[in-house]
Amino acid sequence: MRRDRGGRIPAIALSGALGSGKTTLLDHLLRTGTGRIGVVINHFGDVNVDAFLVSGHVDAATSISGGCLCCLSNATELDRAVESLARPELDLDAIVVEASRLAEPRELARLIISSAVRRVRFGGLVEVVDVAAWDEIGSYDGPPVASDHLKVASLLVLNKVDRVDPDRVTLLEKVIHECVGEKPMLPA
Repeated sequence: MRRDRGGRIPAIALSGALGSGKTTLLDHLLRTGTGRIGVVINHFGDVNVDAFLVSGHVDAATSISGGCLCCLSNATELDRAVESLARPELDLDAIVVEASRLAEPRELARLIISSAVRRVRFGGLVEVVDVAAWDEIGSYDGPPVASDHLKVASLLVLNKVDRVDPDRVTLLEKVIHECVGEKPMLPA
């Protein structure tokens, strides 16, 4: 994903349950991707482990601590973080906003879409789905995350498919399709 014609940088929300693989996916993107990527890491604890994990690979990073982004009373803190990464001298191609495990994807997307930072635009929402955790639960009637999380996503990353029988992955794809219709899905 690159800047649009107006030179605005796409801000991509990365969401998923605790342990789904958000940070691993982000680290992989940073190590193997092309282009310059800035990262906003939102963590919900005293020690920002995610920032330590990606710090060696990221072109520019900032962190928001102490609570979930989507629970902020206003977008000022997120806007400040995104503004610091959108500075022209950083010459970033994209900004990834990694949400805490508690984030509501719809609210996170709304915060980015309504951002007062003119140099960025909403680049979509990636929801990481833990296929292995879904398979361990053993309930195949519904999706492993709230259907709203799936509906708002631009891309679903079906993570940990190597730990699950391929037939179960196909079943999950079918369950998701029945729940939210056609949605781009990427096995990882």
